[in-house]
Amino acid sequence: VLNDALVAARLSDGLVTPTVLTALEATGYDRDFAQIAAGAPAQSSASLPASGDWRAIRLDPQRRTVALPPGMRLDLNGVAKGWAATRAAQRLAAHGPALVDAGGDIAVRGARAGGEPWAIGIANPFQPDVPLDVVLLT
Repeated sequence: VLNDALVAARLSDGLVTPTVLTALEATGYDRDFAQIAAGAPAQSSASLPASGDWRAIRLDPQRRTVALPPGMRLDLNGVAKGWAATRAAQRLAAHGPALVDAGGDIAVRGARAGGEPWAIGIANPFQPDVPLDVVLLT
């Protein structure tokens, strides 16, 4: 999973990075969603701590070791959920069209019956009952 995270970081020029744990915790993602919903507002992005440079991670597949610079902390949850959703959808596709939602990480395989697109609602953090938008996937 770490290798996949580093590939994503490279392909996105660091837009997607596994080095976001400190920033996630600073914005309140250090507790469950019920506590976040009832808690204080998130810090502004200007006050977030630096998350580190993903290019400084040293992965040695032969020795099965990882070396991180001092203070760097990783969060692989998003990559792991995306990986799991993709693998589950691949396995389910043998039985027909599939949509897998792994806590917001979505994977689809195959067209829906009748050729209709998959409709994926984007949650509105300010109005949870009203989607912010809907993305159609074919």
